[in-house]
Amino acid sequence: MKEAAKLHREAMDYADAAEEERIRGNKDKSLSLARLALDKETQAANLVADSDALEPTRSVLHRSAASLALECGEYRLAEKLIGRALSGEPPDEITEELRELYSHVCDVGLQNAESRMSAWDFLFFSSILPFVWLLFLSTIAWFIFPPVSPMEKIMMISFVFISLSSSILLERFLTSSRIFHKPMGFFRGAWFAVYKRDLLINR
Repeated sequence: MKEAAKLHREAMDYADAAEEERIRGNKDKSLSLARLALDKETQAANLVADSDALEPTRSVLHRSAASLALECGEYRLAEKLIGRALSGEPPDEITEELRELYSHVCDVGLQNAESRMSAWDFLFFSSILPFVWLLFLSTIAWFIFPPVSPMEKIMMISFVFISLSSSILLERFLTSSRIFHKPMGFFRGAWFAVYKRDLLINR
């Protein structure tokens, strides 16, 4: 218990230093100090993890470590710490705080997932969709109006050029408007549901 208390004090010292650096605008140094705080607090939580008799100290240390893990972007670790805290006998007040913290961890994790999905959306609508659209139109035109004479070939080239231009304009319109967000919202929602289920299973 004394060792856990010592580690906790060291963790709080690092956390305070990290906050000071964050206020000064030193993000890298702040994150480095926060990770040191996380390491110390996780060690402290591990020392009391199997001692339900040490409540509420046990759950408080796990909650503190989970908060630091969230700050450092270690979402999986935060989930595991919260899950381990809830597996004991934490007081009702701390139980509610742990559940709120878990909900926040899930929200932040989903926001990061949405950012990755948005990057894929941009790639799809800016590169893949225009290419497929142009290929589709060109193939239809080729079979309906197969070029024979030089004039027809010129017309075909012109058609391809117009198709390319229209596909680019369509892509710009879709990516700049909210129209494509509605159908894509369904796929995002389904993907997020799987992601959140994975968070719950692997905590």
